Formats: sequence, C-alpha cells, structure tokens
Amino acid sequence: MRTSGLTFIGTDPAYRGRGAGTLLVQWGIEQANEGKVPLHLESTLEAVSLYSRLGFVPEGTVSLPLRTKTGVSVYEEIIFTFRPTP
Repeated sequence: MRTSGLTFIGTDPAYRGRGAGTLLVQWGIEQANEGKVPLHLESTLEAVSLYSRLGFVPEGTVSLPLRTKTGVSVYEEIIFTFRPTP
C-alpha cells in the first residue's frame, strides 16, 4: 500500500498560533486526498490537538528513555494517520 508522510513541521515559538503550521499540514492533506493515499506523521505531545482537529487519528506512541544529569526521563510522540475519503 502506498503512503505519504510529513516530517519535521514546526513553528518558531514566537510565531505559534498564527496558522503557518496548519497551512503546511493542510497542504499535506490536500496531497493525500488527491493521491488517495494515507498520510502518516509523528507528533509531539504539544501538537496533538492540532492534528486531531485536522482529522488525523492516533495510531500508537513512540517512547524513548533519555538519560539526564538527574536520572532518566521519557520522550514521547504520538503516531497519527490521516485517511482520505475514498
């Protein structure tokens, strides 16, 4: 099955909330709809509401243990899929 993916979309914190990230993701959605292919991405926890609002569905998580000076913390991302309507 053919799929597409979006990687490394981000907005400078000073410019968040102005719609630039949404426009980039909407472009990807348009491409997925035209090609009739699912679109996948990994999201930071902070961006979950954006992708959910745009029609992406959570499919799983990625968890990575990170060693820090004070111990171990866990970095998590959510795996999302957008499925175009047939």
